Amino acid sequence: MQNRNKPEGINVGYILDAIQRNRWYFIIPFMAILLVGIVLAFTLPKMYEAKALILVRPQKVAKNFVQTMESANIDSRINTISQQIMSRSNLEKIINRYGLFSNPEGKELYREEKIALLRKRIKVEAIKRDKRAPADAFSIAFRDKDPRIAMQVTNAFANYVIDENLKARQEQTVGTAQFLEEEQAAVKKKLERYERALKEYRQKYMGGLPEQLDANLRTLDRLQNQLIARQESLRDARNRLAAVENLIAEKRQMEKRNAGAAVAATSGDAAAPDEAQTLDQLKDRLAGLQARYTDKHPDIVRLKSIIAKLEANPGAIKSGKKSSGGRVSGTSRRNPELDPYLVQRTEIQSEIASLTEDIAGIKRQVLYYQRLVEDTPRREQELQALKRDYDEIRDTYRSLLERKLEADIAVNMEKKQKGEQFVIIDPAVVPEMPVEPDLKKLFAMVLVAAFGVGGGLVFLREYMDSSFRRPKDVESFLDVPLLAEVPVLQRAKDNRKKRLRQSLTYVSILLSVVFLGSFALISFKGVEPVKEYIKKYIAL
Repeated sequence: MQNRNKPEGINVGYILDAIQRNRWYFIIPFMAILLVGIVLAFTLPKMYEAKALILVRPQKVAKNFVQTMESANIDSRINTISQQIMSRSNLEKIINRYGLFSNPEGKELYREEKIALLRKRIKVEAIKRDKRAPADAFSIAFRDKDPRIAMQVTNAFANYVIDENLKARQEQTVGTAQFLEEEQAAVKKKLERYERALKEYRQKYMGGLPEQLDANLRTLDRLQNQLIARQESLRDARNRLAAVENLIAEKRQMEKRNAGAAVAATSGDAAAPDEAQTLDQLKDRLAGLQARYTDKHPDIVRLKSIIAKLEANPGAIKSGKKSSGGRVSGTSRRNPELDPYLVQRTEIQSEIASLTEDIAGIKRQVLYYQRLVEDTPRREQELQALKRDYDEIRDTYRSLLERKLEADIAVNMEKKQKGEQFVIIDPAVVPEMPVEPDLKKLFAMVLVAAFGVGGGLVFLREYMDSSFRRPKDVESFLDVPLLAEVPVLQRAKDNRKKRLRQSLTYVSILLSVVFLGSFALISFKGVEPVKEYIKKYIAL
């Protein structure tokens, strides 16, 4: 059916007129929905939320002097605290202590269901001044049908958090101190072992250590200079010995010629001068030649052969000592002119022997210090390896010692409760208004529903009405001009009905306003305060 009353565009007057005509389609649903909302506000199960605010108070001692042993930031710790609060063991204690889920419905639940429902009613939230800044406080909230139970459980959670935080900090600090002490003892033993190894190495190779290289080089230079000086002195002594030996040989040669001439004059013996020489004279001459030449020299070889023959045949010596008349030959008599040269030769020979011994000793020392200098790079590498390991262990030990001292101070600070603490600044109190259901949200939803249902019914009723309400509706429908309008004739009976309808309308509007005000008061003030107010009013 075509709607002949459909307005063209938005006409406020037409809308108000439609509402007035269909007012009962608006007022009755409006009042009914408001009444349902009021009933729901009183009958829906209520959940009360208690909240405790906990402040993270920093340590009382400046961090420049004492470093805390706590490694995790506050956000991580709050997450850990939340997990501790919602642990199975802790929730079971709370359920048993406060008799949660003791109603018939709760007794039918399994333990896992109770814990799951209880976890949903707990809320731990960090409070930050800035999104990037760490949290400086956090809150713990708990919901329950009984506001007093909600307060008690929330305060129990807050006290549990403070106790666990203090206990955890002390355990962590003490545990850190014990760990550092054990590590320090182990590193100390290792350090002592490296110290002994380093000491034994230094004792074993004392004199050839890298830091003694300069002293060894100076000593080696000094020994080489001494060796050169001793060798020069030895060459000079040998030259002097050769000169003395020559003088002695010349003296003895002259003596030999004189003695040979005398023997030849007395006995006419023409023995060769070499055959008339005594064994001592031959040995002296051999010593003089050895001082100047090597053992392969022909004269030295010849003299050694003669001396060997004379020592093998002593009779050859006696033949030259006595003459035919039994007198002692001139060669057996001692020549006093040779004594100073013999003494000088003995002294020079002693000097040569001493110098030779000194040179041998100096050479041994030179070889010893040369080995020390040559072994210095290898000793330096070995010593560096030992010192490198020793230095690493020593630095580790010093670091552990410093950390151990810091840990001991931190332990004392925690025992005296001078460290970071959790402090309850707002303990949980008995909540007066429930958080579930949200009465303000319920009020808004009911109000929207009341206007929506009432307005929808008015619109639907007006849309389904096919009667003519305006003259132009007739003209547009019949497509003929309207000539006149006949007004409705009001009778007394009609007037009474009209006044009755108006009175009912006013009463219904008044009731709607009363319902709306009551619902608003309940929504914004709460059910319990309204109940208390009604009880006081009734008592009056």
